[in-house]
Amino acid sequence: MMVSWFMSGDWRLQVSLLFAANLVARPQGFNYDMGTISVASACLVWAAVENGWRLGEIVIVVACWQSPLIVMPLGRRWRRCF
Repeated sequence: MMVSWFMSGDWRLQVSLLFAANLVARPQGFNYDMGTISVASACLVWAAVENGWRLGEIVIVVACWQSPLIVMPLGRRWRRCF
């Protein structure tokens, strides 16, 4: 993360990386944590619209957009296990 942080000069990409890493680094994620993904994807789209889309950025944005649809059913199934 540190290498990506210092290599990217755009602050929007740094904010996007920080919010995405925050969600990944926590031991558990809940449905209300999806707000951090929306901030990360908004900053990523903002930078991409101004600077042009790089290879793979559209896939990342679509995955972030679809993640609440995947997390919600998994959360319900996880609660039944315990």
